[in-house]
Amino acid sequence: MKKRSIICLAFLLIGCYASLNKGLTTGNILQLFEQHHLTLTKTKLDTTNTIGMKLNGVKPNVYLLDDKPLYMYVFHSTNAAQDAIKEFNEKTATANLVSFNVYTKDNVLLYYVHGQDLAIVVSIDAVINNALNE
Repeated sequence: MKKRSIICLAFLLIGCYASLNKGLTTGNILQLFEQHHLTLTKTKLDTTNTIGMKLNGVKPNVYLLDDKPLYMYVFHSTNAAQDAIKEFNEKTATANLVSFNVYTKDNVLLYYVHGQDLAIVVSIDAVINNALNE
């Protein structure tokens, strides 16, 4: 009986630990954006856009933010998100891409394709950063 109780306790602790380390979800990010009055509209993935490619085995969810695409990748870990950034940089090193900003929060990677000159400050950039840094 004691052995069974210890095994049950071990499974309970493992389950609690696993649930604590799941990271952020798409819903968490959508909620952060909503709290900062950033309206995201779900849209279909443009398969011709290099920025929306599968990274580290994950296809992005695609939203429109001010009529510009926002690619949201949700990975199983922060390390997986960092690996995806490296993969993206390697795959696009010689590509001529439209202007975009990259944002990360824990296991989430976001690419906002604003298409503006890099010398111009993207006005929504500060709001996105504030939302993600909560």
